[in-house]
Amino acid sequence: MGHRKNNLLRAQDELFYGYYLSAGVMMPEENGPAVPELARRVTISSCRHDPVRAFAPVLTAMPAAGIPLGDILGDSGYAHRDAGAWALPLRTAGAQLIQDLHPHDRGPRGTHHGAVIANGNLYCPATPRTLLELGPLARTATKAQAADHDRKTSEAARYKPGRLTADGYHRVQCPAAAGKIRCPLRPASMTLNRDRPEILQLPGHPPGLLRPADHHRPAGRARQDRAET
Repeated sequence: MGHRKNNLLRAQDELFYGYYLSAGVMMPEENGPAVPELARRVTISSCRHDPVRAFAPVLTAMPAAGIPLGDILGDSGYAHRDAGAWALPLRTAGAQLIQDLHPHDRGPRGTHHGAVIANGNLYCPATPRTLLELGPLARTATKAQAADHDRKTSEAARYKPGRLTADGYHRVQCPAAAGKIRCPLRPASMTLNRDRPEILQLPGHPPGLLRPADHHRPAGRARQDRAET
């Protein structure tokens, strides 16, 4: 017997009986050659147990069998887990996670040293709110809507702090200092091409990410690994 939250209007949760089935299925690369959509690994677990924790060690054992993981596409049920249960072991095994965010992880979710936490990533505090609130593209979206969504997603990525490699931590750098946007607080960035976004309104008291400093520690490695776009 298992217990789950429902997605209906009523408030109560549900009890159910049965098993969880998780499958790792081959998929073609985007714009790549067709491949047979074979199930490479399958697990069946009691509904008393977390299917994500049961499936993770099955996937991480694949490289030892000569099957590199590559991109792992998963729905929000896999993204909405503690980092140690899914993201960290998969990345250690060489996987790149491409996941739909759980609704609880979408949009702005607080700040850290002035950086905005949104959609599982850190963003400059001057990021336009509309970019921070970008949701997933609807399945019925037209090509024009998909192209517009891709454009906005690319623009939002400009406001992400640049990654730095240092002493095993995931450290980040102001996006203007990384040459991704133009900001008056970083004079050198104002010499960049105008195809980059430019910060026009600055806060009266710049937070830590905007003050001249080389790098900052992110809002928790677990949070970052839990749900990235």
